[in-house]
Amino acid sequence: MLKLSVALMNAIFYKSKMALIAMVFLVPLIISFTLLMMTLTDGISASKKEQQGLQYILTVSRLYQNLPQHRGMTNAYRNGNLALESRK
Repeated sequence: MLKLSVALMNAIFYKSKMALIAMVFLVPLIISFTLLMMTLTDGISASKKEQQGLQYILTVSRLYQNLPQHRGMTNAYRNGNLALESRK
């Protein structure tokens, strides 16, 4: 195996050797960089979805906070408390 590698390197020119060596180092580097970018993009996407979910929760929680008061006022009005009629 070593003899084959030495014979191959002796058969090609200097510029070709340097290009081959550069490719051997660049291919794993490019693959690693691509995987890193994909991971970071997924993390950013998840963070944006979490922020949208928090905004939704804030909106819905305000509604849920007012529901018991509305329910109580509705029941009081139905039971004859006319003081609440003006709050429609």
